Amino acid sequence: MQSASGDEGMSEAQPRQLQDGPAAQARPAAEGIGLWPSIFVMATLTALFLVWPLYRLFLPIEIHTNEPWNAWQIERAMGGVSPLYPAPDDTIANNYPPLYFYIIGLISRLTGDPIYTGRVVSLLAAAGLAVAVGQCIRQLGGSRAMAAFGAVWFLATTVRFFWYFAGMNDPHLLALAVMIGGLAWFLARLSQGRSSEPALAVMVLAGFIKHSLWATPVTALIWLALTQWRRVPRALLVCALLTAAGLTACYAAYGPDFFSNLMAPRVMTLKRAVVMLGRLQWIAIGLAVWGLWAADKRGLRRAEFSTIFIAAGFAAYVIQSLGQGITINAQLELVAATAIGLALAMGDLASVPALRRFGLQRAGLWIAVALILRLLLSERIEPLQIALSPQYRSQITHQVDVTNSEIARIRAIAGPVACTIPTVCYRAGKAFVFDDFLLGQRVATGRWPQERLTAALQAKGVRLETIAPEAEWSQDPPAFFKQLMGQ
Repeated sequence: MQSASGDEGMSEAQPRQLQDGPAAQARPAAEGIGLWPSIFVMATLTALFLVWPLYRLFLPIEIHTNEPWNAWQIERAMGGVSPLYPAPDDTIANNYPPLYFYIIGLISRLTGDPIYTGRVVSLLAAAGLAVAVGQCIRQLGGSRAMAAFGAVWFLATTVRFFWYFAGMNDPHLLALAVMIGGLAWFLARLSQGRSSEPALAVMVLAGFIKHSLWATPVTALIWLALTQWRRVPRALLVCALLTAAGLTACYAAYGPDFFSNLMAPRVMTLKRAVVMLGRLQWIAIGLAVWGLWAADKRGLRRAEFSTIFIAAGFAAYVIQSLGQGITINAQLELVAATAIGLALAMGDLASVPALRRFGLQRAGLWIAVALILRLLLSERIEPLQIALSPQYRSQITHQVDVTNSEIARIRAIAGPVACTIPTVCYRAGKAFVFDDFLLGQRVATGRWPQERLTAALQAKGVRLETIAPEAEWSQDPPAFFKQLMGQ
């Protein structure tokens, strides 16, 4: 058996980083508990869960307000008629970095529709993310079965519980796919004794698609410090220079308004972060299995890496959850980290004394059953409704008809209009004139008094229109919008 540290036989020429010696390379546990049947069941469930995002892919019904918001930004980026990052006193805002708008904008010149294009890219990114998770597991010494297990569990969890981000016009999944792909490349380059800077550059690039994904690069830099600390100064310098170059380019292109938009005010509350912890229930079993394994594997390199990544992902989730308007996508880095840790644990359950005493086969079976049951236990039953219920499909057809009717109604209204369901305004050809959430945060944080907002909308001649709730899946108009309209 290997030593506790797993570093025997390592030399300075071969930095100790990913693998843990020949004994750690042997994978009888993965074969012993039979991962492939579990992989098959989870893959089947994933195919079922994908029915829902695929079915709604080209329907005009709004999945989330992010969709038209991003589509408007894409049009502004590609059209150049108005600045992508407006002045701080405008009634619209843009608190995202620019790359996504140009990527989807360029593809949309071929496809013709940025919302539908963004949905397709989001689904492809989710699949790419699963592949990247599997590659990370392989680079950490996991078997093909372990890599497949982690990848399929990640994709099933994402499609099942993060249902409106999987297949939605939003940059998060694309940015995270690039980020985790960069992490897999980072691990591969370290194992080959090559420099980490190219892979870190990919992570910096991902940050200009979505800027809130920092757990992954933090993990990479901590791991580099633990394994090849002499290379850390150069890596930090390269990351700093690339980030500075990107920000300088943004300043040159958009001026100081780029920074004022990215630093938009937001209400922060500890209570909200505590409430958001409840959403960890979706990955709690995976975290528990990983924790049982990692607690007994101190000093094992792959266990150390997974601990760093999961800790960073958890910290990122909690910190971001303080902010109002932060949704479940803030957890996806932690989901990816958990998928990696869970797969490594599932392939090494035989090394956990408590599970050996319980019975390896029995333990593996119960864990697999628990993970699969958790995927099944959800209030979201749309995949089954679409497959089995003609009445539900008829209801969706009715929603599409209502949406198209509302689009025609709004199109006939002269002048600027803001809709309670923004996709209707976007589809009606109306310009982006009112950012419900970001302006609501200005009012909530005291940056703008309510009177200033009302006066600004009146000065622009903005007409506020309530849209039939059938035009969105959640059928829940924004609270701030309702307050503004006196409802």
